[in-house]
Amino acid sequence: MSNTFNVFRYSIPVVGPEFFVPVSPNSVLLSVADSRTDPGRKVDVWVRVPKSDRYATETGRYAVLCIRGTGHDVEAEDAPEFLGTVVTAVGLVWHVFYRFETSTDGMAIR
Repeated sequence: MSNTFNVFRYSIPVVGPEFFVPVSPNSVLLSVADSRTDPGRKVDVWVRVPKSDRYATETGRYAVLCIRGTGHDVEAEDAPEFLGTVVTAVGLVWHVFYRFETSTDGMAIR
């Protein structure tokens, strides 16, 4: 069994209440930064994925990302884990929280 992994980047829009990303059961969310391709409007999230899971098409696990600006309300049960804070070049500050879900029932997958 290999201990090799890959790191992948996902660009996530900061608008909307939540954003869902399919991830493998052994994936780990690593960090967040302002988007390289659409700064100020998206954030980039890096995820560590075991090489054995790289091509999984049905993961059964979703990272649900909640992005809020400073001073905005955050429901604790919707966003129990903190990934990081992004300060954009235009002065916007985004705080990124997440949780994992195993079902897409009632979710709008983006």
